[in-house]
Order: sequence, then C-alpha cells, then structure tokens
Amino acid sequence: MITDTILEHLQNSTELTAYLARYDGKAAIFQNLAPENTDAGWESQNHYSQLLLRLNMREDFQREGKSTLTVEVATDRDSRDGYPLMDAVRERLDGWFFNGGGRVVSARWAGVSEATAHDEMTRRTVITFALIEYPDQGVLPESPAALLGVWSKGRLPEVIGRPIYLIDPGDGSLPQAFRPTEQKPAVYWRLVKTGKCESLTGGKGVMWRSALVHCHIVIPGRGAEADAIALLIERMLLAEGRVENEDGFVIIGDTQGLDLSRDPVQAGQLAVEAVYPVIAVNNAGEKLQHVSVAMRERE
Repeated sequence: MITDTILEHLQNSTELTAYLARYDGKAAIFQNLAPENTDAGWESQNHYSQLLLRLNMREDFQREGKSTLTVEVATDRDSRDGYPLMDAVRERLDGWFFNGGGRVVSARWAGVSEATAHDEMTRRTVITFALIEYPDQGVLPESPAALLGVWSKGRLPEVIGRPIYLIDPGDGSLPQAFRPTEQKPAVYWRLVKTGKCESLTGGKGVMWRSALVHCHIVIPGRGAEADAIALLIERMLLAEGRVENEDGFVIIGDTQGLDLSRDPVQAGQLAVEAVYPVIAVNNAGEKLQHVSVAMRERE
C-alpha cells in the first residue's frame, strides 16, 4: 500500500526521526490513530513528538490533486522542535514519488493549518500534501503511451547523458520512494484520448487510430531543465517519425505543441499525436490488439 511505503520512507529519515518519541522500537509515526498513552509500546513517559498520517485517495480524472496526504504533527506545547520537525516532514515528502501496491503517486506541499489539541499540554499542526496518481499505461489493450515510455527509457538517457525515472507502476525496477533531480529526471507518458484516424484507412476489421499522448517531464524546482528535455524529446520524435518494439509501433503525427505554461505534473509539457493500427480479432469479446507485421505490409 502507498501509505506503508510513505511510512517506511519517513521512518528511514534519521534527520526527521531524531525529533520523535519511540514506540515499539520505531519512531512515533502512525497511520490514522496513535496508540493510547497507556499503551505498553511507548519507550518513555514522554510520547512526543509524533506524526499521524492520513491518506485520502479520490477519483481525479483531471489530475487536480484531489487526493491528499495529511501529516498531523503533535508536539509538547513548549517544545522548540515544532518548526524544525515540520520542515523535515516537508523536505521528506514535497516533490517525492511513492510506488507501492501497483500504484505510483507524487506529493506536493499544499498548506499548513492548526488542529485542535487533545489537551492543553500539546500543540497539533496539520501539513497537507496534494497527491497526483500516475496510472499504469501498460494495462490498456491499446497502449501507445506505454510504447513511447519504453522508447524513452532506451533512447533518452544516451541523448541527454543521464539516467531517467520512467514512471511505470508495472516496472519492478522503479524505487519505492524517489525524488527526481537534474541528474535523474522523471518521465511519464499518458494517453489522453484516442479515436479513428481519418487520414488512413485499413481493410475489413482494421482501423487506424490517432491518439493524443501527453509527456510529463518532472524535476521539482527545476522547471527550465525539464522544459529543455521536453523540447529535446519533441525533436527526437519528429526526426525518427516512427517508434516500434516487439509489441507494435506508432507513427508520430504532428505534435500538438510544447506548452511550457502547463504544469509538468498535472498536464505535462508536451502533447504528441501517435497514429497506430488495431485489428479486430475473432475471439471472446472481440478484443482489439496491436498489429505490426500485417499492417506493415499495407504501408
């Protein structure tokens, strides 16, 4: 689960856990509810500071950050650790990606507010992070975005001279927690819409589709560098014209443009037209599958 991944990520930060009480051999970071003060797991009579995580995942088709992670920071009222602890929490979550349970999300700081303290001796502050999810494009029966992702993983590092994080929940090599940097940016391809391609026709049971695919290049705090990579990807695709692997191919149509005013996480800087063939297969459900060899013979 994503919450377990985030919890472990926070537990692994010695800078953050140095401010926290200890419970059952670990720093006092909990999901949803903290143990009672009388619980035998506390390692001292002082149970503060502590963190309480609450995850609220919601449908978010427009990628507006409707899902949230809140971190309730509880400290002794007279403690001076409150602000350093909150800074440590933000440093450990803002701009980070988390991969767990077949899902990938990224966190972005959204705000801070005071919470009602349970007693006069404590202070409670809630830090809110907006979460954006990165759906697995490989599960789609037609997946031009996944194909472009595989292309990026193979071609982009050699061109830009550095590795990338390809955001793919199905990739077992993707770390559980990571923060993209200039030295290793994150790249995500997302299918936005697809429909019949009016400029190409096929035979019976064959159709060409024209898909709009967005490319997100994410480097928190380094927008200009991310935009430069997006421009480079656009030029590479236009130069190559066609991207293929053993699963199929796409023909690169006119790019829809490079919009540097768009949020890299929410919308993606680059929009690409990917034209590809599909064929109806006579089996249960009339499943549509990619074709490669047969359609190449038609070109």
